[in-house]
Amino acid sequence: MDDAVYLIKKERKEEARRSDASGALFTTLLNYVEFLRRSTTVQRTTLQAKLLQQNVNSVNPVGTQNIVRLYEKALKSQRSLASIEKDEPQRAAKNEFLELYFRTVIAHLIALHYFSIKKYQESFAMYNHAWSEI
Repeated sequence: MDDAVYLIKKERKEEARRSDASGALFTTLLNYVEFLRRSTTVQRTTLQAKLLQQNVNSVNPVGTQNIVRLYEKALKSQRSLASIEKDEPQRAAKNEFLELYFRTVIAHLIALHYFSIKKYQESFAMYNHAWSEI
């Protein structure tokens, strides 16, 4: 995907020298490739986090930091995806929901981590934070 973005930008510069009318086409193409890249990143990191999360529970919360990092990466990509799709109101609601979901899951996992190291007040505070996000 990075190669495609590079080639599109390179072609856009060369085409801009020849004519000004083709700029919109390259911008649309670049936005579409960027959309594909971001949505693939969100899907991939979410899937990786869910696979790791299957082995984590309140009794065995080993690896929660790695899962949190994956969800934070997905959240970052989701936010940039939302900035690409800001003109579409139907997708804006979906993007807002996914951001809320990622933030809630991250708070829940951090609460699990605090619980595992016997920091019960911090754990309770994070659970309250996760509940307030909902």
